[in-house]
Amino acid sequence: MAYVEFLRIRKALMWHVGIIVVLAIAIASLGDHSAVHVDSPSGRTTLGSGTAIPLGIIASLAAFFAAIFASSAGISFNRESQTRDLSWTKPISRTALAVQFAAIDLGGVVVAFAAAFVAIRLVMLQMHIVPYLDDAFAAELLLGIGIGTMWYALLQLLTCGFGPGARALSGILWPVALVLAGLHSVPGPIGAIARALDVINPLVYLSTSSRASGVHFATGGDGGQSDQLAYIAHAPVEFRALLVWIFTLVFISVAIMIWPKKEA
Repeated sequence: MAYVEFLRIRKALMWHVGIIVVLAIAIASLGDHSAVHVDSPSGRTTLGSGTAIPLGIIASLAAFFAAIFASSAGISFNRESQTRDLSWTKPISRTALAVQFAAIDLGGVVVAFAAAFVAIRLVMLQMHIVPYLDDAFAAELLLGIGIGTMWYALLQLLTCGFGPGARALSGILWPVALVLAGLHSVPGPIGAIARALDVINPLVYLSTSSRASGVHFATGGDGGQSDQLAYIAHAPVEFRALLVWIFTLVFISVAIMIWPKKEA
């Protein structure tokens, strides 16, 4: 059964990498010597020929592609539940089978991230944008990969114990995550609820506010909107990288415990 999952992930990766290659060729062909404008809390940054940017920015962009791939890989437990009458008769424990599925899927997420990272780097090379290595790169690389794995693990946790209808979460989770990220600055109970839920919102951890505007993670304050009640997106990149991997391990561990106990 694990080999079947390997074949499925391999096929999905072929499509995913193929789309990335097509996008990279199109952008590189149309974007040569052009400029890209990026808005951040510190103002507008123009990326053009000769611009130097930290490599961690590429890791942040690649994280989106890894999360997109994770949206497909993250429902493998739910999908396999439809044939569990056959799966459970195999000479392997249910938990071991779940671990094998998770290992194959997570490996696919890492490959998807790496493919996107290389493609984006080549596109920037074609556009004469010069990435450079800085002290934050290692943490930002771990954070970028962790965004994809956390998205995968969260989706497995949310779908593994339910029927096939739960697979719709692979698409629904994107607008929900984006809306929650946008509600964090709303005053009152709505903003407070959004900030609380954003702790498990993988997209929020992609924030570069601590790099771009020098915002420091606060554990207290006057409760004003500028403080954001220690909003997680303002935390240092090292702390965010640690959290996404902790959540990945917790979510996938719980999913691996739940799924083998699911019965018809």
